[in-house]
Amino acid sequence: MEQPRNHNFSIDDPDGEEMLGRISSLFARSGSAKSTEHLRWQYVENCGGGAYSAIAVSESGEDAGIYNLFKVPAKLRGRNVLACQSLDTLTAVGYRGKGLFSVLAKHVNRRCDEEQVAFIYGFPNEKSGPGFFKHLQWRKTGHPPFLLHVCNIGYLLSAVGGPRIRIPAIVPSLVVAFANKARKKFGGYRCERGINFLTTSQYDELWASFSRDINTVIIRDSAYFKWRYVQRPNSDYQYIGVYRGAELCAVAVFVLREKHGGRIGYIMDVIYKTDQPGAGKLAVGAAIEELNASRADVVLAWSSSAAKTRPMYRSNWFFPLPRKLQPIKLFVGMRFGPNTPECDSDELFLSYADSDTV
Repeated sequence: MEQPRNHNFSIDDPDGEEMLGRISSLFARSGSAKSTEHLRWQYVENCGGGAYSAIAVSESGEDAGIYNLFKVPAKLRGRNVLACQSLDTLTAVGYRGKGLFSVLAKHVNRRCDEEQVAFIYGFPNEKSGPGFFKHLQWRKTGHPPFLLHVCNIGYLLSAVGGPRIRIPAIVPSLVVAFANKARKKFGGYRCERGINFLTTSQYDELWASFSRDINTVIIRDSAYFKWRYVQRPNSDYQYIGVYRGAELCAVAVFVLREKHGGRIGYIMDVIYKTDQPGAGKLAVGAAIEELNASRADVVLAWSSSAAKTRPMYRSNWFFPLPRKLQPIKLFVGMRFGPNTPECDSDELFLSYADSDTV
């Protein structure tokens, strides 16, 4: 155990079921309960091999605060490494203002350095961001690269005080539908719903082709895909595979959620064979048609200006969403381990798969 600077707390490093129980209890006490099933999926059964958790314990033996990371397989500057995503941090009421967040985070950072974690990354908000960037050696590498596709113009009008009516965005809808027909005809592609592509080695071959020229990324192979989407508790993701004959050429993952006062579609990932960008454009376009049919108001995606997925979205009428209009103001931050080469701001490949909120 380590003693925080005010000597009124000790630090535990629980794992397994003990860790889950204590995390769950602390969140429940704070009025923001999380299911043990979801925590187990996130921290114990993940494809990276577990988590780092630090819990501050008061003199009376009560858990006072927590800081958690979960492990993910990654590639950094072309080399396979272990990384961690920073996720849950919470200080219980009655213990705030005592510097516990900083103490716990530094404790976990030391453990990561000792065990050669290459980098930690996450998406702190405007409130927590300064703590990460000023005190925890995190580099601010920008903001999540939000893109927006509008299905219902009325949703945008209601967001600025207008009436709640549906005004279909007819031009984008028609353009995407026409483009999809052309992509199928001239590319020889067909679309299939579902995840039959995971029953063979085709998806890993697809990922290998897609990621070959991406130097820094969370590895989205079949093990990650199954964990992130299929095994997630209460999973409601939808999948489209694009084929040419029997060959898998692209995959899109998407979901529709009731959020932000509307029906929000999210394209979580689009992965395509590098030499077949038309298949990637079709995968995104087919997802848009499905979401339109389900009466989505808007569709969100993450793709930076330098990402190879950017043309997949721009060709389907996605446009950058200004920061002042983004539903949550987040930063992208990274902390690199000792002797680890740092990457530039746009080098980390991101998609909505990296978000823990969807």
